[in-house]
Amino acid sequence: MYIHLNRPDEAEGILLALLREDERSFQKAYFDLAEIYLQRNEDTRAAEMLRKARPLDPGRADYQLGLIEMRRKQYAGAIPLFRSAAATKPELAPYALTQQGIAEYHLKNFKEAKTTIQKVLTMKLTPEETAQLRQLLQAIEGAARAAKPWYLSASLGVQYDDNVLLNPSGQVRLAPGTRNDKDEDDVGFLTSIYGRYNVVEKDPWKLGVAYNNYSLTYVDHTDLSVLGFRPSIYAQWDKAPVSAYMEYVYSHYLVDNESKVDVHSIFPRVAMMHGKRWRTEAFGGLEWRLYEDQNPDSRHYFLGLTEMFFLMDGRAHVRGGYLFRYEDFVPREVGNVLSNEAMLGFQAPVWKNKWFLDVAGRYIWREFDHDPAISRKKDRCDDEQNLSVVLYGQLTPCLQLSLIYQHTWNDSNIWSYQSFDPYDFQRAVFTCMLTFSY
Repeated sequence: MYIHLNRPDEAEGILLALLREDERSFQKAYFDLAEIYLQRNEDTRAAEMLRKARPLDPGRADYQLGLIEMRRKQYAGAIPLFRSAAATKPELAPYALTQQGIAEYHLKNFKEAKTTIQKVLTMKLTPEETAQLRQLLQAIEGAARAAKPWYLSASLGVQYDDNVLLNPSGQVRLAPGTRNDKDEDDVGFLTSIYGRYNVVEKDPWKLGVAYNNYSLTYVDHTDLSVLGFRPSIYAQWDKAPVSAYMEYVYSHYLVDNESKVDVHSIFPRVAMMHGKRWRTEAFGGLEWRLYEDQNPDSRHYFLGLTEMFFLMDGRAHVRGGYLFRYEDFVPREVGNVLSNEAMLGFQAPVWKNKWFLDVAGRYIWREFDHDPAISRKKDRCDDEQNLSVVLYGQLTPCLQLSLIYQHTWNDSNIWSYQSFDPYDFQRAVFTCMLTFSY
């Protein structure tokens, strides 16, 4: 009674007096004393009381002793206690085995943890308990994949582009008398194979190598088909709440089966969690693009910052960010490009925490240095808006389907003497992608 009235000191005195008077008759009082000591964070005394109470109810005592071991982060010692509690007291089995699976997860025994939780899912549970266990199972499967020293994925997709010839950052060259190539649509097929391997894993460091093979093959505009080879090396440092990543990538691209460009890239990234809600991410890049045709070589620099606010236990978030880009063309006669980009987006589950919707909008202000090939009188300036909508979800633990819609509205200040603007256009791209990850 005194325990429920939040008067534990008085309750402790009464219970100890009863036990001194007749321990056998009042042996159940050891469970109440254990509860009092747990409230005071006196784990050692609580465990002592539970051991004395064990002959009366072994299953309950072992379950509570296991919880004490979990609180102490003594996961190896907790597992046999939970296993014993599940065998001794069947009504506690779902809860004891769930805790056993969590302990195995903390010990990185992911295969055993998955088997244990799957066993619990066959038991009689409430819909809420089933949903929580399925989320736990997904977390275990994700941790198991992340813990492997290697990762492999393959993607296959189809893409419809309603304006494949135009790109807002491209410097379109139209000779006098030529038409404006708008509304040129096409279908392309996408394939991507990516793999990485951590050569060195010494907490908090990971050093590894990766490779990506990428292709985009168009049906009609075969002269725009791209094949890319991208080996890389990376270093990762991860110690909560901060993680840092650096990657060097060498890329070689073929266009229409002819060597087009070599790209040397360095991508640094730093992220920090602020509590459970906020995440700040700073990222950048340096790229040297060396073309093998008449296109000018360029040095591309970018630096960005993204802030994320998490909702629904991390399953949803709102984000905003800023990105600065500068592209320096060689030779100097070609105008350089400077752009500022603001982004706002959100992600949220739309069905059973398996399917997610991600929506992002971007506003870009792009300025070009004076380039006579574009205009003899004006410097080009673009005002651009982008919309990206992605619906994705897991078909199986290893197979994901993504449906992507991207739309670009580009408005430029340059007009040609033929009364059209090659830089004023819209472009929509629809993509359906299947990705297998192992």
